[in-house]
Amino acid sequence: MTRRIGSAFANAALCLAILAAGPAAAAAQSWAFLKGSYWTVPQENLLAYAVSPKLPAPLPSQDQTVYHITDYHDGFFWGSNVTSINGNVTCATLLGSVTPDGRVLLSFVTTASDGTTSQQVGYGQMTQSDGAWTMLNQTAAPNFAHWAYMVQSRPGDASWARLPGVRQSVPEFLGQCGGS
Repeated sequence: MTRRIGSAFANAALCLAILAAGPAAAAAQSWAFLKGSYWTVPQENLLAYAVSPKLPAPLPSQDQTVYHITDYHDGFFWGSNVTSINGNVTCATLLGSVTPDGRVLLSFVTTASDGTTSQQVGYGQMTQSDGAWTMLNQTAAPNFAHWAYMVQSRPGDASWARLPGVRQSVPEFLGQCGGS
């Protein structure tokens, strides 16, 4: 009898553990749609600010960024990132994570011509707007800050053919860094 009660408690505990992990595991899997996706900055979020000790005040700037997320696995995603700030293009490797509740951590690694690398970090939150997912991100570098509700762009979308602020298609924009 004691063995059955102990076994029943063990089974109940196992069921509770599965139930507790179930929604988190299901939510983590819900981000699998990120694989193969492209994310861009919409027109209304192009404004960013640059700072310098030589400037009397922060300088309004324009930032178009495209993420091409090539893969996703268990809450992690990776791919390429191309950014154009006032026409100056930067190419980076993107590594990110997204928690079951949609919190995003981004790492952008760039390599200089001399082979040295640098990293920039961004934070975000997956949010829904008009039934579609957006990635509300904030990034800052030593002399620059930007936030945007990044949106998916797909072939056939107006943004795919002509990105706001740069007047290039997504493939042309990514092609500046050898990607597509």
